[in-house]
Amino acid sequence: MSFNNLCQYSLLIVLCWPPSSAAVTTNCHDTESLKTFREQGEYIKALNEMDNCLALAVDKQPSKNDLHLFVDLIKQVLTKDYSTSLEQASHNFQSVLEIYLLNKPEFKFAHYFENHPTENTQLFSKVREVGEKYYFYYDTGRLFSDSRGIALTDKSLIWKNFIGKAHRLAFDDIQMLTLVYDKGYFLNKNLSWTGWKLRINNNKNNEIRLSRLPVEALMPFLSAMTYFINFNKTTADKGIMV
Repeated sequence: MSFNNLCQYSLLIVLCWPPSSAAVTTNCHDTESLKTFREQGEYIKALNEMDNCLALAVDKQPSKNDLHLFVDLIKQVLTKDYSTSLEQASHNFQSVLEIYLLNKPEFKFAHYFENHPTENTQLFSKVREVGEKYYFYYDTGRLFSDSRGIALTDKSLIWKNFIGKAHRLAFDDIQMLTLVYDKGYFLNKNLSWTGWKLRINNNKNNEIRLSRLPVEALMPFLSAMTYFINFNKTTADKGIMV
């Protein structure tokens, strides 16, 4: 995904935002504190300010201006800067995935694994390389916690669906991420709560089912994931097409 073109995905947010019967819309983009944060280049603080405002306005429909600014702030937070440290990049990544819009999926980040050494050791132990550090994990299963899902280390993307073995793909080997919809998923609802899948390198054998991930979370999730992978690539070509 080219983050310069991220705003084209604002339509997904508009379509997927929970409907409201209220005629009144929000006006979060016009607060003085938000303007100050943007002027100072404090985009994470601005995103948090906007996120809190939208979360509190549960009886109002987000305005078009608010949604456009929301997408723009995500774009700003996820702008690549190779002078940024890995820890700061991880913080940027986490800041986007913790927004209210995502409806709080049970994401686990680096600090979780630092405090849970047993789980850190056991998670995807058969494919994870020695020395890799977990920065993100999303458990897509409903039973047998930590038996499947999506993980990001400092070097690779690791995943396991309900059926099949765990896979590991180094960031340098990822050239393309494609969001695809399985129209026949309703025939297999025991396998996934959603028809959305993430296809890697246009290879149908490398597909990750995004089970239990809310539809409104797709764009921020894919954007943050792409940012983190691109940041940690070591090859000369550090871009991913989406």
